[in-house]
Amino acid sequence: MKRRACAIILLSALCALAACSKEPSGPSDEAKALYQGAMKKSAEGDHRGAVADLTRAIGLYTKYHEAYNDRGFEKAMMDDHKGALADYTKAIQLHRKSMYYSNRGGARFALEDTTGAMDDFTKAIELDAANALAYWKRGFIRGGTGDTQGGCKDIKKASDLGNKDAAAFFTQHCR
Repeated sequence: MKRRACAIILLSALCALAACSKEPSGPSDEAKALYQGAMKKSAEGDHRGAVADLTRAIGLYTKYHEAYNDRGFEKAMMDDHKGALADYTKAIQLHRKSMYYSNRGGARFALEDTTGAMDDFTKAIELDAANALAYWKRGFIRGGTGDTQGGCKDIKKASDLGNKDAAAFFTQHCR
């Protein structure tokens, strides 16, 4: 009888421990509130405060891919492109999203990794053929590395998708 009671207590403790160690299926209300607070701070230009809030949100939910992506953006705004690259890479590991590849491509370009940037912009386009920003940035890099025809083709596509900067650039440089 004692042996059975001990087994039940041990099994209960193990089950409770397993339940406590599981990652939640989504961000908690607290993590979401921190995320929203970070977005407000970002809009006000408080990038350090936004990074702090996003870091706390990620601490509460380690699979918060949106928070990793936005923290990467905040780091890029502070010229921490290596930190941004790491956060964009983590966001991609958690959720393959076209925008995340575009953002990481921008960080790679800022770090003068044009090959990596081109790869990321190409992947962004593969995931979302309507990603005008990825076409625009890839076209800019292609043109800058000597592939003027390919660059203008990408910039034209970005323009056709509604990117006004690409439209102006195309009119001025690709006709």
